[in-house]
Amino acid sequence: TFETVALNMLLKERITYFQSLYSNLKFQTQVQTLSLSTQKDSMQRVIDNLLSNACKYNRPNGTVTITLSDHELIIADTGYGIKNVD
Repeated sequence: TFETVALNMLLKERITYFQSLYSNLKFQTQVQTLSLSTQKDSMQRVIDNLLSNACKYNRPNGTVTITLSDHELIIADTGYGIKNVD
């Protein structure tokens, strides 16, 4: 079932969770207020997957950058990336 979700607040909650798991990483955020109609549990799973990957595949003492602006969500990290993507 769809509901109105404050994406900025959901991101803040999930970032706090991942910060507690990955205290060696730095988290930078630039998040605008945005509400959308979605399935909250499904959206949380997507966000958790992206944050989890950004943390797991990052460099030691790396940075995870989360940007939400102009209806665009970007989660980036300072990891080495994937080589030979076809």
